[in-house]
Amino acid sequence: MATQLETRVDPVTAAIIRHGLDAAADQMLVALRRTAFSPIIYDCLDGAGAFYDRRFRMISQMTTLPLFTGSLGLAIESVVEQYEGRGGIQEGDVLVVNDPFLTGTHQWDVAVIVPGFIDGEIVSYAAIKAHHLDVGALAPFVTQSTDVYQEGTIYPGVKLWRAGVRDDDLYRLFVSNSRMPESAAGDLNAQVSACQTGIRGVLELIKRYGVERFEAALEVILDAGEAKMRERLAEFPNGRYTATAVHEHNGVELAMLPYEVAVEFDDASAFVNANTLAELRGLQR
Repeated sequence: MATQLETRVDPVTAAIIRHGLDAAADQMLVALRRTAFSPIIYDCLDGAGAFYDRRFRMISQMTTLPLFTGSLGLAIESVVEQYEGRGGIQEGDVLVVNDPFLTGTHQWDVAVIVPGFIDGEIVSYAAIKAHHLDVGALAPFVTQSTDVYQEGTIYPGVKLWRAGVRDDDLYRLFVSNSRMPESAAGDLNAQVSACQTGIRGVLELIKRYGVERFEAALEVILDAGEAKMRERLAEFPNGRYTATAVHEHNGVELAMLPYEVAVEFDDASAFVNANTLAELRGLQR
């Protein structure tokens, strides 16, 4: 919802900030593609990057896989919460996470997170999740695993850089747990440098307009996005719509797993539900 600060931001300023964020995201993508070692990143673009505000809401994204960006905000929030009471997140920190229960995808999708600080406070995050060729699983790509530990080394949200200094022990651990260490090192470094490039662009934008005006503009931008989405949803008649299908594998063994997905439209709102969620949640580590 709009805040009282919104009245201090005119539409032109809000538009400039929105496009400034998009420009910073474009620069982040250019940096990633030019420095990544693996064609799955620089050519296939199997990854995504975005900026998030201090409330972990996405405020701009690279033009790659939008699939990844929704879970990235949740991953950032989870990682930040892990450091509460443990010194917190400091300026110059760089965090790495590929725990699928945090990122929403498999371990090959490694996320790098760089917080942006102004006057000692976090004002934004840059994050990139990209597919690595190998992270120490049973094979470079596993289709026969029976638990998550067989799918690669898990990084639950750890500091690769601490206050601007790289943790070489953790870095060597990451590279050593790969059959393709040069690609692992090159792609990880590419993610770090791209996030640092992106967050610099965001911070320059914030310094130009001030934290208060910037965050007020975000409310205008997000409210406008919500309004457009609700306008589109309002075109659908109220009601419940369903579809059914069957999975032939439950992730552990061959098994016919029927499921139903229901979408309910109610006055410009949409609710999605799948009736197998309880079963899927039973497949824990």
